[in-house]
Amino acid sequence: MTSPQPADQQPTGLTGTEQAVVDVLTTALLEGSLVAGTAIPLYLLLRLIGAGSNRQAARAAIRLGLSEPVGRKAGPKVAGTAIGQVRGAEPQLRALYILNAAKRITDAMGHGATLFTAVRAEQRFFGQHRHAARNRRRAARAVDQAAADSPFMYWQTADDARVEADCRQLAGTLFTVADPPKLDGRVVWPGTVHPRCRCTAQPFGASPLYALPTITATR
Repeated sequence: MTSPQPADQQPTGLTGTEQAVVDVLTTALLEGSLVAGTAIPLYLLLRLIGAGSNRQAARAAIRLGLSEPVGRKAGPKVAGTAIGQVRGAEPQLRALYILNAAKRITDAMGHGATLFTAVRAEQRFFGQHRHAARNRRRAARAVDQAAADSPFMYWQTADDARVEADCRQLAGTLFTVADPPKLDGRVVWPGTVHPRCRCTAQPFGASPLYALPTITATR
């Protein structure tokens, strides 16, 4: 059973129209043409409306999504690192959040909520999105730190009764920054599988052999 994921990582089953919206939003965020304080391009509103959002919800979702900066493409200093991969993926995850936020606000308004009330409720999900982003960055930096000791790492859980099934499935998995571990087809770093995930990346060979876990192949 897959563990609950933050609001920006829930499986979406995007339609072709929704995927097009995410692609356009991602490009705008990467190019820096969509930033707080600027007019929202009409084509973005029309894209979100075409995906089932009303105009007010689309505008509110974009504004909320722009209230905190997102990462950009990895530069020379972080290329080839876990933090570089995480920051490079942030625009797409923010675009996915905006799409889902527009749909949630539209749905709330369709059930009688005012725009103000719907946006206020949506701020909780945006908080989850921001927390997940910060957690991914923290975990990625920890992976890069472990990779400085050895390019090969293994996935270590807290090894107690509180370890969730997905984390237990990944326990002992060998990986590198260039070949990161995956769960249900998506890249995951130790510490990001679910809220309060306690998994860590440990350098392979940096500890005595007797201290290493039994390595299991999961892919």
